[in-house]
Amino acid sequence: MADLKIIAELTPPPHNACRLGFDDRAPLWLGFQPAYDMSFGAGRIETRSREHEHHHFVRFEVESDEVLARARHMVFREWKAGAHYSKDDISAQSYIPFVRDCITFARDVAQACGLRAPAWDDVLDSAWHDHWLSRIDFLPQELLVRLYHYNEDRVLESNLLSPGVSVPKKEP
Repeated sequence: MADLKIIAELTPPPHNACRLGFDDRAPLWLGFQPAYDMSFGAGRIETRSREHEHHHFVRFEVESDEVLARARHMVFREWKAGAHYSKDDISAQSYIPFVRDCITFARDVAQACGLRAPAWDDVLDSAWHDHWLSRIDFLPQELLVRLYHYNEDRVLESNLLSPGVSVPKKEP
């Protein structure tokens, strides 16, 4: 069964990354981080395994390997701005916290895999429009809680412990 595992690391710096679990090949880890030891500037797509480095995770069912492959293609097209990918290439888009970072990257991957993933445009049609800040994920674990909430029927496995995290119920 194809799956998408999104993880949250809480140790500084907090981080989200995604594992694309294919049926017919080895899993692929994808994340987005600053290319250098800075918060702003050049970014890069990372592919190293984070299997044993995360604190929280949610694993979702994905329709097929083809959906995962399309999501992978979208990531490299959109986040690399058409640049040819190589492990040493750091020519990805700029890393800008809260705008183009590991959290927005993971949200894009989730959406490309067919998950409902709240984003900025949800603010405009939300019943919570007066509380638009409650709709934006500032921390990696907040994204996990929202994805879990919006896609409960597709959750395969999770170790989420979310004391104090409030997720507003989206009206249908």
